[in-house]
Amino acid sequence: MTSTRALPALLTCLACLALPAVAASAEPAPTTGTPVTPPAVQAAGKLKLVFQHVGGDPLFAPAGKRVVIRGIVIPYVPNQSVKVSFYREGQKVEVKTVAVQAVGNGAGQFHLGFLSRDAGRVIARATHYATPEQAAFIARSRALAFVHTNVASGSHGFSVRVMQSELAGLHFASTASSTKRPAARWSRTAS
Repeated sequence: MTSTRALPALLTCLACLALPAVAASAEPAPTTGTPVTPPAVQAAGKLKLVFQHVGGDPLFAPAGKRVVIRGIVIPYVPNQSVKVSFYREGQKVEVKTVAVQAVGNGAGQFHLGFLSRDAGRVIARATHYATPEQAAFIARSRALAFVHTNVASGSHGFSVRVMQSELAGLHFASTASSTKRPAARWSRTAS
C-alpha cells in the first residue's frame, strides 16, 4: 500500500522537474520595439603630452611667450575630444577642450596654445572621458618653468634660480656675489 500512495507524489515531482525543460525548449514570444545590440568594445587609449617651442632641461620659456602643448593619442578613434587643464604653481589657470585629429598609422593628435604672463611652473593635464567607442584615460606633462627675462642687478627669486640652473648646465660659474652683478660675474669654465 505504501507504493500506491507514493506513486502520485513521485509523478508530481517528475512533472515539476520536466516543466523547466519544456519551457526552455519553447520558442520565445516575438518582441516589439528596437532590437537589443550588445555593447561595443571600448578601445583602450594612451595619451602623451609634450610642450613645444620651449628650451632647456628642465623645460623653460620666457613669460609672455606662447607655447604649444601637443597631445598624441593612440589609438585614434573618430569624434573624440580631450579636456586639457593648465596649472601654475598648483592652481588651475586655464581649461580648454580640443578635438583629436587623425594623423595616420592609427594615431591621433591635437595642438593647443598656452600663454602665461606670470612666472612659475606650469603643468598640463589632459583627460579623455569614456565614450561608447573609447575608454577613459589621462596624461600629465613635464613641468614647464615660465621665467621673466628682464632680471636686473640684485634680482632674486624663481626666474633667477631657473636662469642660474640653465647657465650652470652650460658650464658657466659665478662668484658668491653674482646676484648683485650677474652679467659681470658669469664666466665660462672649461668643460
